[in-house]
Amino acid sequence: MRSALGVAVTTVLVAVVAAGCGGAPQAAHPSTSTTHPPATTTTIPAATTTTPAPPTTIATAPPTTAAPAGPLPDLTIAGWTGRDPVVIYFSGDAGNIATGLTWSVWNQTEAVGQGTRNELGCVPNCAQGTSTPYPVTLTLTDPVNGSFTSILEQTADGKGTTETFTTPYLAEGVCPTGAPSSCVFVTS
Repeated sequence: MRSALGVAVTTVLVAVVAAGCGGAPQAAHPSTSTTHPPATTTTIPAATTTTPAPPTTIATAPPTTAAPAGPLPDLTIAGWTGRDPVVIYFSGDAGNIATGLTWSVWNQTEAVGQGTRNELGCVPNCAQGTSTPYPVTLTLTDPVNGSFTSILEQTADGKGTTETFTTPYLAEGVCPTGAPSSCVFVTS
């Protein structure tokens, strides 16, 4: 009796485990040929646990209102008004000329250009002196009524030469293109 009861309990346990695993019930000892009364199997449904999802917060940025851009400021030198000049003459005797200018920034508040400052050494005098090239950065600022009113010239000449030019005198001349025929100069 004890042996038949043990086999029946084992068969029920195997059936419950197999049913829970999705398999078909199998006999505990397939080599046993003893006939047993049918076992009663009670299936208890598995408990279902639902974990609520954590609350989701979606952050939204407040609407932004960009100020209208408006037209970009120009540069006015010697009667020429425009943007992106290639050459600016800061002196009438060719003692300070910024050439080969390329502009990396031109916006509502400033314009920044790089090029070469050709500085004339006046030895023995300015008419007979030679020109020495240095890298230069020009920064145009302080727009008023659609035109920049200040130019900061920073020269990488080993001395840290910095000059500021403001309206009404910004420069002696300007060349909007590389062609000499495009140049405009202040007339006395």
